[in-house]
Amino acid sequence: MELGIASATFGLILASIMGGPIAKFLIKRYDLKPQEQQSLDVGVSENQPEPKITSYDFLDAMLAIHTCIIVGVFLNEGIEHLGLQLPLFVTCLFAGIILSNLVPHNYPRITGTSWPANKPAVL
Repeated sequence: MELGIASATFGLILASIMGGPIAKFLIKRYDLKPQEQQSLDVGVSENQPEPKITSYDFLDAMLAIHTCIIVGVFLNEGIEHLGLQLPLFVTCLFAGIILSNLVPHNYPRITGTSWPANKPAVL
């Protein structure tokens, strides 16, 4: 099992290291360019200032991360009782995915702030 995990990790790292230079080589070799320049529709606009992270944003992010870890630990224990053994980080990540997709829209907070999904403090 350890050999399989090590091989998979090595493959992911090797593919990540090789992908960028190979793509750059192919783009230069075939002189690939976009047909037209488009404005950015994803991410932060270049005209807007960098978003600031306040202490409350940081604390909200820490609370969300710890909540995901706690839910992930309980989820891992439940899965182990069913006979399936997963690494703890997998269930914590799964709990984070579930909470980030369900909590912001369905359970508003008493403080009036929202769950810190897709905010600069978490990203």
